[in-house]
Amino acid sequence: MQKIDKQNLPPDQIIYDNKGLQEFLKISAGKAALLRKNGKLAYSKDSHTGKIWYKLSDILEYLDSCYYGRFK
Repeated sequence: MQKIDKQNLPPDQIIYDNKGLQEFLKISAGKAALLRKNGKLAYSKDSHTGKIWYKLSDILEYLDSCYYGRFK
């Protein structure tokens, strides 16, 4: 299997599983579930396995929604 170089892919083609999201944002499984439940973070879910996936572009959009600019 060929390894994919994530650095050359656009954010909408970089995928994280639930564990990867937790490691990336340094959050718990419960916090990840809460973000999904409250509609704050878009995700995909496999109907057979229940596995959850996130696009990096959606993660970045969530982070932008939490952004506070610096004070002047």
